[in-house]
Amino acid sequence: MMTLDLLNIQHELPESVRAMVQRKIAQLEEADRRLLGAASVQGNEFDSATVADALDLDPDHVEERLGGLASVHSVIRQVHEEELPDRTLTVRYCFVHVLYQNALFRSLTPTRKSSLCAKVANAIIAHHGDRSASLAADLAFLFDTARDSVQAAVYFLLAAKNASKLFAYREAVSLARRGLEHLKRMPESPERDRQELTLQVTLGLALQAVEGYASVEVEQTYGRARQLCQQQGEDLHRPIGRWAYPCS
Repeated sequence: MMTLDLLNIQHELPESVRAMVQRKIAQLEEADRRLLGAASVQGNEFDSATVADALDLDPDHVEERLGGLASVHSVIRQVHEEELPDRTLTVRYCFVHVLYQNALFRSLTPTRKSSLCAKVANAIIAHHGDRSASLAADLAFLFDTARDSVQAAVYFLLAAKNASKLFAYREAVSLARRGLEHLKRMPESPERDRQELTLQVTLGLALQAVEGYASVEVEQTYGRARQLCQQQGEDLHRPIGRWAYPCS
């Protein structure tokens, strides 16, 4: 998914550059614009198998069309061939400039964008299986755009944990907060409370690293975590221990 502030980039560019991008896209056939629209959902880099799954098209056909677009038009280029974790063979491409991805992504209607995000996310999970956790941030934002709060909360939690393990605590704070926002949209249930507890602990540990243990927000976060623990008949040290030592 897009990680830059593309809106600001677009405003800073000369009108001639933006017009050139739109003109090149307009010159494409409708079928190719739909193909690249789906590709733009996966990110600046995308692969033919995932795009084929998202559009429910034959993978060979998609690979051929993308290959033709790479050789004839200056919009995408081939990066390399690869084998996905489920042993599916695919070809990875990238947009020659992020502006093409941005323009194609913005051209999608809200309903189309939501649908494609869900399909791309599910295709990635299907191809990567247990390794999907390493792509948690991308999946979280895809499910966020797809308005799937259940899946978004799961992957924002995984993404926050991944960020914390890399000592990217500010990013972990942001991701955990996004996960908690999605939980607010879900009906109350024991499973939802368990998810919230894990997210609150993840947020608390990251906030502690950023702001220090004496922070008011750290105190509030752990306070909510203790409340959830009491509801579940658990001591706060146990979920913290499970977070820090998942294999114990």
